[in-house]
Amino acid sequence: MKTFIITGEREGGKTLFIRDLYQYLESKKIPAHGFISKGIFTGDGCKDFEIHALHTGKNIHLASRKETGGYKKYGRFYFNPSAIRFGELILQEAVRKRIRVILIDEIGPIELNDGVWSNMLQNIISRHKKILVITVRKKLIHEVIEKFQINNYRIKDINTSTVKETAEEIFEFLSF
Repeated sequence: MKTFIITGEREGGKTLFIRDLYQYLESKKIPAHGFISKGIFTGDGCKDFEIHALHTGKNIHLASRKETGGYKKYGRFYFNPSAIRFGELILQEAVRKRIRVILIDEIGPIELNDGVWSNMLQNIISRHKKILVITVRKKLIHEVIEKFQINNYRIKDINTSTVKETAEEIFEFLSF
């Protein structure tokens, strides 16, 4: 498996990059599944997150900094268990259907502490044979590589790489 690590600073545009990459892959008829974590501003100016399934367009509230009944706390956020399950189902379906490219936004401190997407990421790394694309903050890249034992990877900085260049590298790998 080849892993593309899309990186940049916090709030730097990694989510938009991976969304645009998905759209580019789809326009070239490359099957891809996965999700992005879209930031949404609440009425009081706080930022919550929704999980957005790239291949269906479905959104579910994922996380909030405010304590929410039934949500599980990871770090500074409270996560919706239904949204976590939704994300797991997206990834399980991608593995089961042998989708060529799986995209996950984002792997960060919570996963480094065995939360939210940690188990699914480990499962994909051990079972998926094609391409995994993940977003990771610059300062966490080496920790993520070490924790999840990612061996065959390319780091793509959103400030120096374009969506098209990244997609072309993915196409090259898929042609082998």
